[in-house]
Formats: sequence, structure tokens, C-alpha cells
Amino acid sequence: MNYRRIFPLFSILILPVFRPKIKEIGRIHVIREDTPSAGQICDTSTFRITYKSNNGSWLLDDESLSGDETISAGQNNINGNYDGWLLKTTKYGNIVWTKNYGSDQNDYFKRVIQTNDGGFLAVGSMQNTVTTPNQVNGYGWAVKTDANGNIIWSYKLSIQSTDMQRAIQTNDGGYALVASVNLTGGATGIIIIKINANGSLQWMKEYSNGSSASGYYIKQSLDSNFLISGFVFGMGAGMHDGFLMKVSSNDRSLLWLKTYGSPADDVIDCFDQDLKGNLLLALYWGGQ
Repeated sequence: MNYRRIFPLFSILILPVFRPKIKEIGRIHVIREDTPSAGQICDTSTFRITYKSNNGSWLLDDESLSGDETISAGQNNINGNYDGWLLKTTKYGNIVWTKNYGSDQNDYFKRVIQTNDGGFLAVGSMQNTVTTPNQVNGYGWAVKTDANGNIIWSYKLSIQSTDMQRAIQTNDGGYALVASVNLTGGATGIIIIKINANGSLQWMKEYSNGSSASGYYIKQSLDSNFLISGFVFGMGAGMHDGFLMKVSSNDRSLLWLKTYGSPADDVIDCFDQDLKGNLLLALYWGGQ
């Protein structure tokens, strides 16, 4: 197993990364700032296809549940139109239930989490005129269901060309979501959305450096603020660098932002935090 030391100015621990059986497009490095702990690193795939059918249906994300069951999210081809798709299966792959959600245009889910009440929250984009989830021009979208996949509420961003990337349940029982938005001139930005437990918007703010940035992961910090990771263009060592930023949950101000990377393209897909507040980052490292 290969280990590689990077960022020699910091005291870090390099962990081995176990790669799934997918096409490797670069090297993944896991880095840790400050002291090591026994925390677990998160999934390092920003766009992982777990299933693809002949008719163009996709599953893009899955989460293990109690009882050796799995909930998966993606898009399902229904007579030429694509709907958001949730699929619950047993550990043997037998279907518990399967449900479709969406509009009369092309919709999809990119991520799904299990919520504290045993239901689910799926996020993605709806009302797209294109059919692939990496060419979004619709509206960011979140759907809350019960444990059987029945809709409790649905939330749609009012901003076009947006894509919900991740969601978490927050300490107050509501949800925080990170979305990407296509801006004029080809730039991209990040939108953080806070909604309550009933799906009503509490606040929303866009963060952009005028060039390109995308947020892939969000987590509530120990002090109840929000940490977001992804990539940003033109602010670090290379073209696209991984970034980690902290946003105030009170006034939505940017508390700090740091970049990590090589002269090539890099991204922090996800991260974890130990009980001391130290951060464990999963960094796609494009450099050699």
C-alpha cells in the first residue's frame, strides 16, 4: 500500500485510501491537519455511478440503513422523461420499494440521507431540459419523504441553473443544503440554503469569487456554524484547488476560507471532524 506525504509545512497524517472498482481518473490523497484520531473519512467520489441501465436510468448515491438495507438515489427513465428516483433494497438486492418523483421535464436526485424520523431527504435538480445530471439547467430541488418514500414536502429553489449537491440535518431539526449555480459568463457559484423541519426557507446566501467555485459537501461544526468543501478556481496553487470554508449560522458571513492543492486540478469532496474540532479531509489530488 502506498503512502505519500504532502503539505510538509503542516503536521498531518496520510491515510491509505481504498478505491472502489471504478475507472481511476487521478490519485486520491487523504490528509489530516493537527493531531490524528480514530475518525472515519467519508466517501471520496463526487460523481459515482452505482448503477446504470440500458434505458439511461442512473443511481448516483446510496446510504446503508439499519437491518442491512440500502436507500439509493438517482434518475429513472419513464417513457423518455427522467424522474427523481429512490430505491430501497435489502442486502441481497431485493427491492423493498421503488418510487419516482418530479415534473413533466427531466429531474434527478444526486444525494439522499436518512433523517432522524426514519424518513429520507433527497436532493438534486428538477425541470431540466437536458437529460444528464452533469449538465444542469433546471432548479435545485429537495424532497422529504417518510420511511416508505411517501412525500411529506418538496422544496424548489427559485433560481434557475442550480443543482443541490448535499444536505444535512441540523441541530435544530431543520436542514442545511449546498447547491451549485451557473452564473453569467460561464462562472459558477455556491449557494447555502437553510430550511426548517417543515421545508420552509429560513435563509439563503450565494458565495462566489467571480470565477468558478462549487460546493460538494456540508457539515455543521461543533460550534453550530457550517463547513463547506469543494473546489475553487484561481485562488490557490493551481487552476482548480480544493477549498474548505466556514460560514456563520447567525449572519451567514464568511468566517474563513482555505485552499489546498497542487499546480493541477484538485477538489475536497468531503471531510470529517473529530471531537476536538480537528478536520479530516478527503482530497482528490491532481498533481503527480
